[in-house]
Amino acid sequence: MIEGLKFISFENQRKPFPLHFHKEYCISLIREGIEVIETKDETCYGRPNDITITHPYELHANPLYSASNALTFDTFYIASSLFKAHSPLKNLLCFTDRLIQHQEVTKRFLTLRNAFISGNNEITQQAIHGFINTLISITNATQEYTPILPLQHWDAIENYIQDSIKSPLRLEDLASIAMINKYSFARNFKKSTGLTPINYVLMKKVFDAKSHMTKHTILKEMAYDYNFVDIAHFSKFFKRFVGISPKMYCENFI
Repeated sequence: MIEGLKFISFENQRKPFPLHFHKEYCISLIREGIEVIETKDETCYGRPNDITITHPYELHANPLYSASNALTFDTFYIASSLFKAHSPLKNLLCFTDRLIQHQEVTKRFLTLRNAFISGNNEITQQAIHGFINTLISITNATQEYTPILPLQHWDAIENYIQDSIKSPLRLEDLASIAMINKYSFARNFKKSTGLTPINYVLMKKVFDAKSHMTKHTILKEMAYDYNFVDIAHFSKFFKRFVGISPKMYCENFI
């Protein structure tokens, strides 16, 4: 497993994703259907064989293109540290065109996907290096990208959530880290991240749980372990943030 690199496939996705962000570069290859990406400045449409990109901490939404549109795509989440390590300029770069239609970039993405699935770390390291460098070269990306963190004390808030990921988390505790009252904190948090603090915590719990799933995971026990009310509560939010049920994820994507 390469630190800072995550991969997931989505099959026949028919659920919109509300305003949100990722800490990493989110780079997808569209296989079927049309992906819609809305940022504050633009809306773009990814079609089959297109590569789409969102930057770390960039607020965006993914509404449905149409009720009948079933979206199938592969996504890599590339952490800032990993991107810097393989970037020829050793920094984060801004991709002014988040929609890339280039055969070589697609080829490199598929090479990376196959290497990641194989579990061979050495080949995956070579593939991630080739993909990032090809992506930069084809797009002529040279402008440095500086992520804008959602709130002051964001790193402290993130660390507290991660350290308490299996415990109940109160709004008052998060607000105290940001050193503002809970009402201002909740309002500013939603404006900055697109999610309420509670939904953000639930999203973090879901993704942490997902990272520890195996084909033999007992989902009911995992739901209680992460302080969800029951398996239905866990499944509801897993489907909201991942796009499929935890049962389907365990059976088909691990």
